[in-house]
Amino acid sequence: MSSVEFARATSATEADKSRNPQRVLEEYYELNERIRRNNPQRALELAQESLRIATELKDESWIAASTIQLGYCYDIIGQAEAAHRKFEDAHALYLALDDRVSQAKTLHNLGMIAKKRGDYVQALHYYDRSRLLREECGERNGLGLIHISIGNVLRKLGRLEKALEHFLAALNIHVKEGDRYGQVLATHNIGNVCFALGQYERALKFFRESLSLGRFQRDRQREAATYCNMGYAYHSLGDNTRALSCLAKALDRARHLGDPEVELSTLSVMGTVQDGRGDHERATALYRDALRLAEKTGNQSAAADVLHSLGDNLMQRQLGEEALSSLHRALRIAEDLQEPGLLFKVHQSLASVLEERGDIAAALRHYKEYATLRDELHSKQVQESIIQMQTLHDLDQARSEKEIYRLKNVELAESNRRLTRANSQLRTLDKEKNDLLGIVAHDLQNPLAAILRTAQNLGRMPLDDDARDNAAKIELTARTMTDIISDLLDISMVESGAIDLQIEQFNLIPLLHDLRKQYTPALKDKQLRLHLQAKDKRLMVRGGRKALRQILDNLLSNAIKYSPAGRNIFISAAIDSAYCRVAVRDEGPGLTKEDKARLYGKFTRLSARPTAGEGSTGAGLWIVKKLAEMMDGTIVCESEPDNGATFILSLPAA
Repeated sequence: MSSVEFARATSATEADKSRNPQRVLEEYYELNERIRRNNPQRALELAQESLRIATELKDESWIAASTIQLGYCYDIIGQAEAAHRKFEDAHALYLALDDRVSQAKTLHNLGMIAKKRGDYVQALHYYDRSRLLREECGERNGLGLIHISIGNVLRKLGRLEKALEHFLAALNIHVKEGDRYGQVLATHNIGNVCFALGQYERALKFFRESLSLGRFQRDRQREAATYCNMGYAYHSLGDNTRALSCLAKALDRARHLGDPEVELSTLSVMGTVQDGRGDHERATALYRDALRLAEKTGNQSAAADVLHSLGDNLMQRQLGEEALSSLHRALRIAEDLQEPGLLFKVHQSLASVLEERGDIAAALRHYKEYATLRDELHSKQVQESIIQMQTLHDLDQARSEKEIYRLKNVELAESNRRLTRANSQLRTLDKEKNDLLGIVAHDLQNPLAAILRTAQNLGRMPLDDDARDNAAKIELTARTMTDIISDLLDISMVESGAIDLQIEQFNLIPLLHDLRKQYTPALKDKQLRLHLQAKDKRLMVRGGRKALRQILDNLLSNAIKYSPAGRNIFISAAIDSAYCRVAVRDEGPGLTKEDKARLYGKFTRLSARPTAGEGSTGAGLWIVKKLAEMMDGTIVCESEPDNGATFILSLPAA
């Protein structure tokens, strides 16, 4: 988070409350997205304030968006239950709004929370509902990630073949979308499942593909984990030389990144490989390194697992006392953690060690514990399998019902296809219309320029009053038509996407002074006073220089057109948060509520009229809004009838 963002995040004060609430909500939302990972507590406060403002406005859409942000913040700070409640609240709001895409997103978030709590069946239920909703409304964005989420839950449930189907589906989606990061996630997970299925060669193929894609994305953390997995796969194939080569790369990257989790896993696997090679002494050193790291990071579960491996290793080295010490330490931790799977393994190892050392009574006690845990684990696995199978059956049945519904609506789908073809034809006709407008407008420019020059020359000749008035009328009409043609050409270029904005960073202040100088004659003609208010001599903005000048030119010319003689016009410019804001304020007739609703329409005629008979095409503000949006900016208007108008342009600050 930049210092500017931090300062903005820590200053949502009373000053914000006096501003336009809608704009405050937009800025808080954007700021929340930026700071949430690094400063979740402040993000939580912003989300709470956003919810308060949205509730006062009775804006259901913003209430839902603020509620979602609260859920994200609670999740990051570890309050899973609060996060779950907020996501449920948001889902109910989106149901009322009939926003199916946002419903799908909240269901995905609910699945994420359920998975973190270890409720895999519920997580699968949420994820699958999210997937079906997206498929129903044709929303492919995020569909690949949902397949990955479903695959990860199915893998946790031991449904490896089903998990593989979803990971492959995710890969297919991400390839079609050209989403390389999504491909990295999918290939990495496919490799893990293939490894779990004992398909080591296939696992290595996908791990290598994940590495290749990951390098392009510079995802070093996933690269380290992938090398670790490849090492284990090569070890399982009996190729310990390649295994150690991959593991060395994993260890190097994990240490470089400062990733203790991957480093710990890699050290443990390296110990297993060295044991497999018969280098038990080297394996001991690696296990001890892994144990020190587990203890340093407070990872008790990993420490118990490493102690168990170390105990088996020491027995192979005929170091019985040390082996028993390690296994008893592992047992104490496993008992504290209440991890049946780990207890099961440790009791089995202790029984074997004690039997070999001749302590039959102690060995028998551990064998009994081992047998009891084995039966309990088996019974629990059977029960879980029944529940999981029923859940999967219910999900499959729901999918079948959805498919029947889809087939019943084939006719509707065909109608949609016909409508799509009709829309395509309309777009073609619209393009032809724009092209024709552009050609006609362009061809009229030269004749009008000649008329304008002739009228200006006539005005300088010694003519009688009637002739001079006629020359002035010709000049005014020619200028009006020139403005109309200029607007038509701008509209054609905007709609066809032919504008090259040439985005750059530049100082806004000289441009404002140039505009004041340009409009000095027009200001004098109407006895208007222009006040330029900018405290800084340098206001760096990021945008298209020509497009920004066109926007400000339009706003200032409008202010002059609609201002009665003898009034004031104000231009202010300042940096606010991450944006440069330029405000043009006049003392004209202002805008009605109906005017503001139609303000940015194409060729819109508003109730206010130019005060000196100036021309207006009604397209200028449409062009202003389009150009501002093309530069990642916004334009808003604040006005009341008989109280002037203020147009505020916001563009990214450099």
